Amino acid sequence: MGKLVQGTVLVVNVINSILIWWLYATDRWAVKDNENNQIKNQRVYRGFWSYCVITVQTGHVSCKGYEIAVIGMFSKGYGWVVAGRFLIAVAGLAGIVGTIFFVLGSRISSI
Repeated sequence: MGKLVQGTVLVVNVINSILIWWLYATDRWAVKDNENNQIKNQRVYRGFWSYCVITVQTGHVSCKGYEIAVIGMFSKGYGWVVAGRFLIAVAGLAGIVGTIFFVLGSRISSI
């Protein structure tokens, strides 16, 4: 029974680590869509790395990356990008390290 529980915890930990790194790479954090009940032909997505505009009718995607210099990264409007990149990276690294140490300390491993 102990190995079953440890195996389940290990699988959940790996899935959570993969999810955290997917969140780190995705461009769909903030969505600006149909404000004030107006029909719009564009959807705007903001992520940690880029700003994308999708034309609804044609499906055309136009993305541009954030050009944040060291001085400009703490300017107004970009604080969430820097904080988000840092916190998600720390969570992802903690997940990987936690998974490794869990495997090394559990009865599943024979090391």
